[in-house]
Amino acid sequence: MAALLEDALAAGALGLSSNLLDYDGQNRPIPSLNADDAELSALIDVLARYPAATFQVIVDIFVRLSAPESVERIARLTAGKPVRVQWAGMPVLQWQQGTGITQKMQAIHERLGKEGRDFWTGHAHRPPSAVASLNHSLVFAQSKCFVWHEVVLAETQEEKLALLKDPEWRARARIDLEQNAIRQSPLADGEKLFFYNSDNGVGPINCTAADFARELGVSYSDAMAEWYVRNGLNSTVHFAPWPIDDNILIKLFHDPKAVGNISDAGAHGQMLCGGGENILLFTKYVKEQGAISIELAVHVLSGKLAGHFNLLDRGEIKLGKKGDIVVFNLDEIGYRPMKKAFDVPDEHAQNGLTWRWTRDAAPMRLTLVNGTPTFEDGKFTGALPGEMLSPALEPMRLAAE
Repeated sequence: MAALLEDALAAGALGLSSNLLDYDGQNRPIPSLNADDAELSALIDVLARYPAATFQVIVDIFVRLSAPESVERIARLTAGKPVRVQWAGMPVLQWQQGTGITQKMQAIHERLGKEGRDFWTGHAHRPPSAVASLNHSLVFAQSKCFVWHEVVLAETQEEKLALLKDPEWRARARIDLEQNAIRQSPLADGEKLFFYNSDNGVGPINCTAADFARELGVSYSDAMAEWYVRNGLNSTVHFAPWPIDDNILIKLFHDPKAVGNISDAGAHGQMLCGGGENILLFTKYVKEQGAISIELAVHVLSGKLAGHFNLLDRGEIKLGKKGDIVVFNLDEIGYRPMKKAFDVPDEHAQNGLTWRWTRDAAPMRLTLVNGTPTFEDGKFTGALPGEMLSPALEPMRLAAE
């Protein structure tokens, strides 16, 4: 692993990412959770030879709440080494404050900053998205609803349907949601489970599991099972977003050791974890609330991130830097409704494409990449001036000296 990491960093990789959060669908820790100190230290030693790189690690602020121990461990293993650490993320959801995890992570973040440690907390300015899919999803297992996860694990569509229709399974599934689901999960509350995405359009659509349960006169677990049966197994149920504590978030926008705009956009196209979500920074926090300045919002999305990743040739409008510039009118941009785009290659789909959630553009008036217009007046210009990015060599040169 250390040899592979060395090879990647030498070729220009941004750094190393690791996961100290997830368990699989059978409640088993993923391999990185079983890594001992010697394994992590070997990888950290490689990172230390590339001071422009970063060590990004996701910690558990959601389920087992082990984040404080994980960050303290990483701090101990990186002590005295030139390694920049980004841990994701600072708890900004309202329910997290009641667990004490927010206060613990704030204290650790502030202490590491006072110690001069190169530790950065990552954060999002919108709640994480979650979608309950019966074909491939960990949300049931992560919410400790292992009876419902039996449907995900069933190998064939026929087996999945048989479980959803079975009275004995439905009885166990009711207990699963009503008694076993962790309290912070929307699966514990039918009012927080939304029917947006029907595979066949039978519906109902744009209502909650609780609404459908009242219509049928059954529990919301039975209603959700019936909805999947009627609407097809490729349908998905969406979780309501958790309320965010804007006061914590605004403080992080100003924090010199915090990086924002974290999203799962690249990993979860059908969950809308990121497409268009950066615009919320302007529509909600600049235009509607007036909580931060437009200059700070632009910096959070550009220069702050570029500096964090040691991409020192961009991120500011400055002589000698890359001409990566976006031009927009704040009065024109908006947070557009989510919609499906059938443009994702999929060898299993009938027409070779499957769908993803997205939003229409803000819009921006002009996008320049290295000084060349790529989008102008709402249209793609056909230019492709982008280049592969890698961390700046300057920190490595300085370290060598």
